[in-house]
Amino acid sequence: MPSLVTFANGGLPAACYWDFEDDGTIDVGGPDARVVSNTYASRGVYTVSMTADGPAGERVSERKEDCIEVG
Repeated sequence: MPSLVTFANGGLPAACYWDFEDDGTIDVGGPDARVVSNTYASRGVYTVSMTADGPAGERVSERKEDCIEVG
């Protein structure tokens, strides 16, 4: 039972980089990745990380532990 989840960064970053499984691998990223979707194919609880590059070159990361539950 796959579940499609949409993620959005509400700020105005120059680029966003998303790791949907918290495995250290960027799943999608770049200047067009402010709003993205991911399909979780397996049951489980998932942690999501997002890093944003601001227009002045600053980098901010946020990690949401166990924020997605696919049943």
